[in-house]
Amino acid sequence: MLDYCGGLLLAITMLGGLLSSKETVDEWETLQKNIKTLLRQGKINKQEDSNLGVSWVFWTNELCRLWMAEGFVSTKDAAYECLCELVQRCMVQVVEWGSTGRIKTCRIHDLMRDLCFSKAQEENFLQAIDVKAINSSSVGMTSKNLLSTNKVRKVAIYLNSNSGGELLSLIKIKNARLRSLICFSPELDTFSEQVMKPQLHRFHLLRVLKFENVKVGKFSKEIGDLIHLRFFSLKDSLVENSISSIGNLKCLQTLDLRASHYHIDKTQLPEIWKLELLRHLYLPLYYENSEFSPNLTKLTMVETQLKDDPMPTLERLPKLKILLLGYDSFVGTEMVCSRKGFPYLESLSICDLYS
Repeated sequence: MLDYCGGLLLAITMLGGLLSSKETVDEWETLQKNIKTLLRQGKINKQEDSNLGVSWVFWTNELCRLWMAEGFVSTKDAAYECLCELVQRCMVQVVEWGSTGRIKTCRIHDLMRDLCFSKAQEENFLQAIDVKAINSSSVGMTSKNLLSTNKVRKVAIYLNSNSGGELLSLIKIKNARLRSLICFSPELDTFSEQVMKPQLHRFHLLRVLKFENVKVGKFSKEIGDLIHLRFFSLKDSLVENSISSIGNLKCLQTLDLRASHYHIDKTQLPEIWKLELLRHLYLPLYYENSEFSPNLTKLTMVETQLKDDPMPTLERLPKLKILLLGYDSFVGTEMVCSRKGFPYLESLSICDLYS
């Protein structure tokens, strides 16, 4: 089998991880047949550089929540077990361990990433679009070359400041199968607002909607029509209004409202707390209220600038397991926890409070 690895340390390590989980001769023979195909698809040969860098770092908690939202697993524990199996097989590498002894961050090798993308695109499972690469391509790739996106269930788009023209024609394609849409941008993209916002209503079956550092602008009430959403994130994006119809997203499990200039309207709070499946909530800057859903299992607060002691409220949350009070989350003078508070709390982090 080693001959097929071409001397590449990553391929040898991955093969060793796979073999360590096999116990019988039949299992080894089956793996030998499959590993040939696997390595050929990954285009691993002696001419390739064995010193390829390792990148693509992921936060374990977010990765597990995404897998849950996609429907790959039903619980976070099941997702974590799958991740641990990938680590055991040397397909994923641990970057940092958390204070509770669990994997905090992990990463995937460039070569493994390329292999995963190749297989995912072959199966119409995922389409990754780097708009910057498209614009600079000498081949002149256009949306016509990306029509396969109309068949895939998951689309990840890496935007740049000139992404509007090509992306607009691409997103206009109606895709009833799309389950996941993730958009990243290296800087607040000036074109993404007019491109993305009018098209969201086309994807009624979306389960994951994630914007990161994207200028979204104003959301219309139509966002409330995405009733299958499980994961909704606006982290570091520019949102100019509160989302009035967020209470319609009854299946929501994770909600990240850490967007620039985002303020929760007081009338919106009761709608958020009605989301019975909501388990993970990230609050925006300058959150001035002390009301929280009893269903929360994790709560992160950063720059909320609470003046009153939040502990009497937080310690009564019956399912809360993880609490993080970060930079400027509390600007008062004293916080007091009672002896019987936080019945299921597993992790408490308090940092960067300078008052």
